Amino acid sequence: MTLATRYDGDVASRVAAALFAAGAVLILLPFFLAVDARLQWDPVFLGIAGIAALSSLLVGRSLVMDHSPGKVLSLKTRAFVTLHVSILAFVAGALL
Repeated sequence: MTLATRYDGDVASRVAAALFAAGAVLILLPFFLAVDARLQWDPVFLGIAGIAALSSLLVGRSLVMDHSPGKVLSLKTRAFVTLHVSILAFVAGALL
């Protein structure tokens, strides 16, 4: 059972959008919190993580606006790329 089959596609898209928004906030938290000294106040990390957070918010917004199967497939690709950009932010922030 999935949210889309049990409740509705609208409910599933809203939950997914909320999770993407939460992910955008979580990506940026190490810049402000003392999770890792290499990432806190690091402008390289903030730049790359900011791009990933913005992309994550846009994916969530697009899911709420249009959750047709064709659109969801293209958003999966964008979400996959966003995930990799997020990982790149952490690696670049730790190494540079």
